[in-house]
Amino acid sequence: MKIINLLSLLFMSALLVGCGGGGGGGSDTPQPPTPTTPADDPQDEPEDDPAAEPQPLTTADLVASPQMRFEGARRLKVVVSLGGDERAFVSLYTHFEAGVQGYQPNYQRRLASGGIHNGRFETEVMTGRDQQQILVEVWFYDVDKAPLQKVFPVSGQSVEWSI
Repeated sequence: MKIINLLSLLFMSALLVGCGGGGGGGSDTPQPPTPTTPADDPQDEPEDDPAAEPQPLTTADLVASPQMRFEGARRLKVVVSLGGDERAFVSLYTHFEAGVQGYQPNYQRRLASGGIHNGRFETEVMTGRDQQQILVEVWFYDVDKAPLQKVFPVSGQSVEWSI
């Protein structure tokens, strides 16, 4: 066991010594000298005026308009109403693509979901201010009924869908 450790230590040392350690890419050609430019006459350059240079701004120097809203998200109330006592499941999505047979939601971007109780699904979610629209899906427990999808613009404070 000691011989194996000693041999492996000797082998690793030989590798390190054999690799060298220095700085070159192995090329023997010297580097070309860097071209130099003659120094300009100091009288030709304008003097630096510290008052003419803009001072860097800090966040304390910034002034915002009173109409500026610093909120990155807004509340959105979503209500889905069914006419009868059917059982169904509702899902809300922020990211989706239009397909040949409806919309294909990104399931990783689901805002909320839940069952319809007493003919009504109601929830409040937070959406980004840049969110333009959401997809609402309604899946019925009755397998003979096709799921419903509808895209709603997110311009107000609520979305309502009566089916």
